[in-house]
Formats: sequence, structure tokens, C-alpha cells
Amino acid sequence: MTSAHAVGEQSGLRSPSGTSRGTQVLCAWSGLVATVLAVLGMIVVGGYVPARSPSASAADIAAWYAGHTMSIRIGLVLTLLGFTLLLPFGVAMALQTRRSEARPVMAWLQITSAAIGVLEGVLTVVFWRSEEHTSELQSHHDL
Repeated sequence: MTSAHAVGEQSGLRSPSGTSRGTQVLCAWSGLVATVLAVLGMIVVGGYVPARSPSASAADIAAWYAGHTMSIRIGLVLTLLGFTLLLPFGVAMALQTRRSEARPVMAWLQITSAAIGVLEGVLTVVFWRSEEHTSELQSHHDL
């Protein structure tokens, strides 16, 4: 064991996993930053709230997307950044869960769930296209 590692353990700055407290705090704060970026991206810039009327026709929805393409794209970039910051937040939560487990089943479940959630969010943003056929655009919008 290195002397720096031993000093960190003695002063309580490292967790049993060997991750410094500062790193864990930074990862925990990434959850708040992720939430702010996602809200900014989807609601403020992207304009997804309030949602379009459920009775809107495919042509109305396509016209809305055509008229707001740039703000939607900027909003999606902010949302993408926010989704990626959910992974360090999930890892920080898993590290805390791991401290109370004899076998790290729930910690691994948290890490796996965070990774799948981030992947789902990122792929949704990456595959968005405003140039789709009107009926396809309406079905994707309804999701």
C-alpha cells in the first residue's frame, strides 16, 4: 500500500472502494447538472413542453418540427450532455450502496441500470431526424 493511499484511508478521505470523497461528490453533483441540462434541452430550448395536442394531424406536427428544427437540435445536444452525466451519478450512488452490501448485487444492478438508461437516452437523441416522412414523424413524436 502506498503512503498516499494509507494517509487517505487514515484521514477518511477514501471510501472502501478506494475512490476519493472528492471524486464521489463530483459524481453526485453531476446528477444535478444532468437534470438541469435535460430540463433546459427538452423544455426551455427544445420546446417539448407543453406537448403538442394529441388530436394534431401529422401535417401539423411535421410543420411544428420544420419550424423549430434548430432549437430542437440545440435542445437535443443539451439533453445528450445531460444524459451522459447521469452515468457518473449512477456510479456514485452504486458506490454508496456497495458500502452496505456483503455481496455487491444491488450496486451492480445500479451501475447496469444507469448504463442502460444513459444508452437509451443517448440513442433517442442520436437517431432523431426531422426529415422523416410525415406519418413516421408523427408516430415517433407520439412515443
